[in-house]
Amino acid sequence: MNKLTIKTNDKALTVRMSDTDAEVWFGTLCRALLGDYADIAAPASADTADVADVAPATADDELEADAQLPVLTPSVAPADDADPQGYKGFLHIKCKTCGEVAAYCVNHPRIEHSCQACGAATPLLDLHKATFACECGNKWVYRTNETDRMIEQACLRCGAPMTAEQDKNGDYWPLR
Repeated sequence: MNKLTIKTNDKALTVRMSDTDAEVWFGTLCRALLGDYADIAAPASADTADVADVAPATADDELEADAQLPVLTPSVAPADDADPQGYKGFLHIKCKTCGEVAAYCVNHPRIEHSCQACGAATPLLDLHKATFACECGNKWVYRTNETDRMIEQACLRCGAPMTAEQDKNGDYWPLR
């Protein structure tokens, strides 16, 4: 069992998970923070983030945080339902202008997707649930605006392609 902790000066998040999952999530978060994922919003100003300004946490802070946190597993990624402010969580969005598909995770509600290929804005309205299951055992849940009968997504853990088929309600379920 391993712990992955993200801290700011006044906030902290610690998640307990397997060693393998911790390695995957650590790499993904590092690449996102270093700008390797264009779909994830960058900080407003790069010069405001200074590693030297982060105060070290005490052992008491970590014990208090551990006592309050549930055990989460990244193998099931819940997609949050829409609220009046938009969607958050894992999104699988097809640009309404050029057809380019982008998959990413957002922590703050979004009401539109800005295409990296053509720059067009696609409103996020009436997104359907898309569940993907990988051969490696991981399950991922996205929200999507796709209308195709079948869609594909790469597994976040192993990179293998996963396919989901649309049901009569517009939601997508994994092909087995």
